[in-house]
Amino acid sequence: MSIQSDDLKPSPPAPRSLGSTFMDRLGIRNPTPSIQLAFALVVAIAASPYLTLAGALVWFCWIVLLLVVDGVLSRTLTGRPRVVAKPVFEFLLVSSFCLLGLRLLIGFDGPAQTLGMATIAFMLALKLVVETLPPGRFWINVIPPTLSASAFELSKAIKNAQGGQTDLMVTNLGTLVLIILIVLIVRAAIIRRRTGWNRVNSEIRANALRAREAHKIALLAEQLAGTGHFRLSDNLATADFSDGMYAIHGFDHGVEKPGVQDLFNLYNESDREKLTRLIHETVRTCKPNRAEARFRRRDGRERIILCQTSPEVSPTGQVT
Repeated sequence: MSIQSDDLKPSPPAPRSLGSTFMDRLGIRNPTPSIQLAFALVVAIAASPYLTLAGALVWFCWIVLLLVVDGVLSRTLTGRPRVVAKPVFEFLLVSSFCLLGLRLLIGFDGPAQTLGMATIAFMLALKLVVETLPPGRFWINVIPPTLSASAFELSKAIKNAQGGQTDLMVTNLGTLVLIILIVLIVRAAIIRRRTGWNRVNSEIRANALRAREAHKIALLAEQLAGTGHFRLSDNLATADFSDGMYAIHGFDHGVEKPGVQDLFNLYNESDREKLTRLIHETVRTCKPNRAEARFRRRDGRERIILCQTSPEVSPTGQVT
């Protein structure tokens, strides 16, 4: 089985989501401020019948000011000033949304309360799910919506208790506990996800370090023993040749950049098939193999070499 041209084509890039592509084309690397601005506009329009048009406009302009200042400081500040300023403006922004939501919840009934709860829930979901924040900034951002929703449920519980509606009071208190539990559970899930991600990254860095060290050792061994090596990608599309491989096969190092097919074309057909089977067997079994093969150098001289394959395995057990 020889390597065909289809075997040497690089794998297609991983598909990207439509949303990511759209954001990239607009030049938006961090969509959160744009999402907050769009949501603020919707809330201001929907809340204008309750807050008056002037009040909704003032609130919206305040949100725009916070987003603009936060964006400017994020681009200009570094070090300690950025570490201090960023949480302050995040807290002001989240609190501004939540205070408006609480005002709609406590001051009005019907659709206004739905809008108020949606405003608080939006900020809570944004900080819990969308953004991955370090612990300190996480609690700074999550406390305002959590307290706002809790304050509303607590005020309703007190009002229902005063009116003798014990069943509704119990429901309000249960909802209050549920809100707190949701925040704690989601936070615990985020911590587990981040811990797993950090562990995988550490394993990847350690494997990359081991690969670089192995490469250095292999180069040293080649210089001492007159051998060579090359590393194949998992789809057999690209290869990294060592200096020894250039010398053994007669390629002009620094001038030519041979590919996998260029290398295999030097071998006669039977040995080419033997080496191809050797590589595929290594990928399939994750075990090293060896075989002898005959080839003709670029200068016409024939040689017989001993080939040995060795798989590089990822933490998930796949040959890379």
